[in-house]
Amino acid sequence: MTGRLCRTATTLRDGWIHTGDIGRLDGDGYLYVVDRKKDMLIYKGYNVYPRELEDILRSHRAVEQCAVIGKEDPLKDLEASRSGGGEGGSGDAPAGGSPANG
Repeated sequence: MTGRLCRTATTLRDGWIHTGDIGRLDGDGYLYVVDRKKDMLIYKGYNVYPRELEDILRSHRAVEQCAVIGKEDPLKDLEASRSGGGEGGSGDAPAGGSPANG
């Protein structure tokens, strides 16, 4: 139950509900929900939103529909612990090989 209360506390702050939706207002005051902050991917230190990648993929004539879904990186903690360099290497490649290995 504690985890659920923590999530509720971060969602409800100062009388506002923080849903993680990203939107824009047009000139007439209409609100458009265009993405979700929680779906943001971090790729090589850059914040990338699935919508941006989907728009790029859809611009190709061979792609009619697509969906970009993030997945957990099982080497994330290992890579973070190796990022300092030193005797273990530079931290640029995941354990077990080059970035091309997966």
